[in-house]
Formats: sequence, structure tokens, C-alpha cells
Amino acid sequence: MRNGLHIVPGFLLMGAVFLSGCFAPKEGLYPPSEESGDHVTVHFIKRSWHTGLLVKKNAVDTLMPDLTRDVAKAEYLNISWGDKEFFMADVGTVGLALRAAFLPTQSVIQVNGYPELSDWYFDREEVEEIELSRRGFDLMIDYIHESFARDSMDNLVPLRERRTGMSYFYLSNITFWGTRTCNVWTAKALRKSGFPINPYLSLTAGSVMRKVRRNQ
Repeated sequence: MRNGLHIVPGFLLMGAVFLSGCFAPKEGLYPPSEESGDHVTVHFIKRSWHTGLLVKKNAVDTLMPDLTRDVAKAEYLNISWGDKEFFMADVGTVGLALRAAFLPTQSVIQVNGYPELSDWYFDREEVEEIELSRRGFDLMIDYIHESFARDSMDNLVPLRERRTGMSYFYLSNITFWGTRTCNVWTAKALRKSGFPINPYLSLTAGSVMRKVRRNQ
């Protein structure tokens, strides 16, 4: 019994470390060094239940040339991930939402390109600006790039271009299911940059927004 009493608190302590200390800023990545001046600005976007990341296209041209060719006229890219059926539906239904929540499903990455961003964009979205180190930014983009599925010729797999603007859907190689939400994907991308966020406690858009605002 005495050994058991010591084992249980040990597991609790390990869990506490996993949920907190393990997700402190990654030294050398975040925050970016003020002396180096080599910073990259990223915008975290929250729209209702969904989240994504807004980046400048010229910052990712050399990292994702196979993607940026499709949006050559864009200056900004809003990149997000989600369940294929729900995300690509003209109208999201309760049935599609329940299917995505309880069944492993295919996923897609949506890329929206913008030639410019005026004040109306930031007025209609919940947006937070994050400064990343160049190395942290590159690691974040590597994670995003690796989320794309590829065909036998190692090309991205486009699924559909929307009727208006520069908006594309691509097949992803990650399975969507209950605790692997679009918000967890966004949080994982931020975590790759060294940002202090726990993806495993980031199921909802609101929880990610709170962590972003608290840790800047």
C-alpha cells in the first residue's frame, strides 16, 4: 500500500508536468531574439468555432513553392485544416458535424489567398498578431507542409477551387476525429514554432485564442 501511495502521486506529477511545463516557450525559438531582428509576423485567426493562420506569401515561397504557385497573385495566405465533408460542404449540417466528431474521417487544408488586407478583414475576424523567430516560423511551415497529402508523383492533391477569389482545398494526410480538431492542428503548428501552447488542451477555438492572448 505504501508503494502504491507513492506511485499514484508520481503519475499525477508526471501528468502535471506534461500539461504545463512541457509546453513552456522553446528556448532559441520563442520569443524571438530582439538582437537578431530576424522576426516573422503571423496572425492567428479565429472565426466562430474555427481557427487558422494568416501568413505573408513571400515568407513561404521558398518553403512551399508547390502551393504558392497556385496563389501567385496573393500577398497573404490564410491556411486552415478541417474535416473534408464538413469543411467543403456549401452548408454545414448537424449530421456532418456529428460525423466529424465521432468517426475518423478524411481531412482537407483550405488556402485562401488575398491580394491585400484592408481594415474590414480584421474588423470581421478575431485576429491576434504573433511575432516568431525565423527558425520557429520555418518549423511551423514545415509542419503545415507535411500535413498535405501527395500523389504518386509527389504533387499536392487539389480537390476544388471555390467560385470566387483565390480559395483552394487540398487533401490532407491527417485523419480528423473527435479530439483532433482544426484547433488542435492550429495549436500544433504554433507549438512547432516554439510558442508556449499545449495542443492537447486546445480543442476549441476559444481555448486557443485565450492561450495566444495570454502568452504573447
